[in-house]
Order: sequence, then C-alpha cells, then structure tokens
Amino acid sequence: MRAPTHELGFKLITNENAQGYDMKAVYGLTLATALMVGCGDSGSDSDAGNTTGDANTPNTPAQEPTLSGLFKDTKTVGLDYKVGEYTGRTDELGAFKYFSEDDEITFSVGGVDIGTVKVSQVLTPIDLFVDGNSEKIDVQNIVRFLLAIDDDADPSNGINITEAQAEEAKNWQQLDFASADFGSDVAAIDADLVLPTSTEAKEHIEATYKCMYSGLWRGEYGGIASEQGENFRLTDASTGVSHSGVFSTTTPSLKIISETSAITFESDMLIAEGNASHGTSIESKFPNIVESIGTWTTTLVPGEVGTVSSDRFNKDLDYQNRITAVLSDTETGYSQNTKYFVAIDIKDTGEYKAAVFAFNEELLNATTVNSRIAEDYTATGTLTAGSASFELTDLSKKISFTTDLSTNTVSLKDNSDSVIDSIQGGSCKLL
Repeated sequence: MRAPTHELGFKLITNENAQGYDMKAVYGLTLATALMVGCGDSGSDSDAGNTTGDANTPNTPAQEPTLSGLFKDTKTVGLDYKVGEYTGRTDELGAFKYFSEDDEITFSVGGVDIGTVKVSQVLTPIDLFVDGNSEKIDVQNIVRFLLAIDDDADPSNGINITEAQAEEAKNWQQLDFASADFGSDVAAIDADLVLPTSTEAKEHIEATYKCMYSGLWRGEYGGIASEQGENFRLTDASTGVSHSGVFSTTTPSLKIISETSAITFESDMLIAEGNASHGTSIESKFPNIVESIGTWTTTLVPGEVGTVSSDRFNKDLDYQNRITAVLSDTETGYSQNTKYFVAIDIKDTGEYKAAVFAFNEELLNATTVNSRIAEDYTATGTLTAGSASFELTDLSKKISFTTDLSTNTVSLKDNSDSVIDSIQGGSCKLL
C-alpha cells in the first residue's frame, strides 16, 4: 500500500478517567487518537478483563463474581479486596473478581485500607486517586508499603503477600498514606518492615506504566463521509517514549505531522490532539490497556458523530516479554528514510507475536504529499536458539531479532540477509 494519505499534527493532552476530553476547535480539524502508555500481565487471549484464576476468598457469598481484573504495582498476589459483600485476595496472576462494571472495589492489607475505586480491567496505585500520578506522595507511599511487605523483597518477580503476612496484618492500624512521616507510621505497626525510598517507589511504578503501555498501536477515525483516516503509535518498552502520527485517507495529499514525546504516569491517560482543515471536538475513553474508543464531531458536517479507535497489535498478555525498536532505510524516490516501527511480544516458552508499521512520504512542497508508504505487517512463530526473522514482502525486506530475554538485537535486512540497520531494542517484562 503506497497510496498518498493526509496528515494531522498533534500535541499531547491528558484525560482518561473522566472518559473524554472536549477540545476546542482550532484552525482545522482536531482529531484525538489514544496514546496509551508501564507493565501488564495476565492469562487472556483478548484482554486483561478475561483473566482467569481462583481467588482466595475468606468470606464468599453464594453468588460468585464472573468478571475479573488485575491489580498492578507489579503483579500483586495476596492483596485483600472487597466488592459489595464479596471478599477475596488477588490470585497468582494478581487478579480480582467483580460483578459488574458499576462496582466499587476496596483494596487492603489486613487492617490497612489502601483505597477504594470503581472497578476496571487493570488498576494501579495511581488509579486509586482521581488526580493520581507518580509524583503524588500518597501513591508513592502505597507503592513503598506494598514493596515492603513483598515476601522476598524482590519486585522483579512480582509482589507476593503471604497468607501469614495477611493474617498478621489484620491487627495493624490504618496508615495515613499522605503522612510526611510515613516511615515512622509504618514502623509503629511493624518495626521489621523495610520501606524503599520515595524515589525508588516512583521509579518502580513508572517502569510498570512504561511496560504496560509499550508496543505498536494502530487505529482509525471515521464515521462520516467527509473525513476519515488512520493513526499509529509505537511506545518504547524501556523509555516510554512514543512515536505517533495521524493521517487522513479522505484528503491524502496533506503532509503528516507526527509527535515524539514521553508518556506521563497519571490516572488521566495520554491522548493526542491533531490539526487539519476544520474544527472538531472529541470524547475518548480507554476501557482497558489494549484498546481505546471514542467519538468526535466536526464543524464540516454539524450533527454527525464520528468514531475513534485504537488497538494494541497483540492483546494476549501471556506474552510477557516485550521488545520495541525503530529502524530506518533509504528508499528509491524518497528524500528521507523510511521508518520501521517494530514491536515484538514473546512468551517464556519462545512463542512470539510481532508487528511492523513502515512509514515514509515524499513531498511536492512543504505541505503536499506526492507519495506515501504506509505498510502494516504481523508475524507469529517460535524462537529458534533465541532468534527469529520474518519478511516484509511488499518492501522486499525482513526483520530479524535475537534475544535472551534480557538483551536483544533487532535488525532490518535485505533479501540477501545483509544488515541495513540494527539496534539494541527497548525491552521489559510484564508482571
């Protein structure tokens, strides 16, 4: 597919839990696409909401919840929760159960409540506050507390609250997570707990977010005949830096404007705002960590409502190891390099899913596109000795990668296996 398409420039704004953001019309169309951004984990072939596993439920009523979600500081096992009259503990996946999307859930460790919030398919300490973010002292202290009660003090393999620890914690008094003297407060309930620093807690929860929202996202906007198009985003698994763009398929001759910026760590997730030739307003919501949905209206056709959507290339969170890379190559007839946005998810067993979005455009002038490359590729397979490769057929290229799940190399090659570009990709592991 080398059809000319249309560009929308965009800047970052934030809003998620309010389930939308009304944007004033600027000169031109304002389109928003979801930029989601840290670390997820679950056994599901579609999304985190389908997590399965038996929760330990100390006080279970006759009616059993049928829905489930994940609590993420990192994977957090053994965390008490209550939904209505139903009580339980997060299972080996960090999963909790609930009855409906209207439920509220309270998380606790014994006698210490850490917060109450409306259920969602993934919740983090940041989500426990309307204005939650990684800078907030309450958030940092909750993270410090959970890290301190981890049974092996090693968050790289998840947080595990043992049954013995949970029973002991029933005698603990409530903590004030906004306290400036939080260390002394924790020592008063258990002098043996060793709290990480606030800086360590902040870095920990931010790493979770970077991994959780990493990978390649593709979507579209449409719903009205006068304007429709596509969007893409790759978020680096290590740094949280996103490369994103929006282009119209209705007016394909206008140059794309793309954005490169780091994600933020807030309960209001990132969206991107774009400008074209007429005004719009948008309302977006993000039901889970693998997709976004929303609506938009344009002054071009008053009264008509369009749709915005974006999906992660792989929704199966059993693929815990994530690799991302941006590669480039010269292309005949183009004055700039073609960019190859690469995302690879790998199971511990070696099975992988991969996606590549190749993009370039040649301009007639500062704003008009002569030709454009916008190619999507996906691949699945199993690593052989830690390596794999797949072809980009329309571009006569291939992607190769080698990994031991701690270090990795991603390469762009021609059909004779000569390396065109090669980098150490960003990587993380979902927990």
